Amino acid sequence: MLGLEFEVRRQPEGLRRLVLTNSLADMRMWNASTGELSKAFPDDVQKGLTVGVTDMEAYGKALRMFHKKHGCLVDPWPEELVYSMNQSISPSADISVAVGMFTGELRTWSIIDRLDRVRVPTFVINGRADIAQDFVVEPLFRGIRQVKRVTMEKSSHTPMWEERERYMDLINGFLST
Repeated sequence: MLGLEFEVRRQPEGLRRLVLTNSLADMRMWNASTGELSKAFPDDVQKGLTVGVTDMEAYGKALRMFHKKHGCLVDPWPEELVYSMNQSISPSADISVAVGMFTGELRTWSIIDRLDRVRVPTFVINGRADIAQDFVVEPLFRGIRQVKRVTMEKSSHTPMWEERERYMDLINGFLST
């Protein structure tokens, strides 16, 4: 989101390439994907995701279950991911960003109608089990003029951990051309 907005609004001179890993072009599509994927979970997980931050214990448990299937398939999770997850769902967490994504200005964010302003070659990556399902990244592929797209077959939302070697090879190849 930030990389796209930065390119579209500022069009920085030095930017030569843009990599969008597990990204989105429209928040409503992201929310639709999350809703669709959550339907495959047991009722208690669905309920925990629905109550959100109003019940941090239920939400945290549900979010961990959801992300084990669609956030990071590595078991156990990398330390950095555990730390980040704990920071966002602990009782003392600053939930303003999480809440803002679903109730604030970001809830209707979309860049679909401005994707033609992306001037640089762009690499779009998502994972087969990603929250950013194919229909979520498709507008990026359709709207950006110079675009390459890869779906990482053994990944969810964190291919940099799930398929590290292949991911780094792909990124290196794209940035080196």
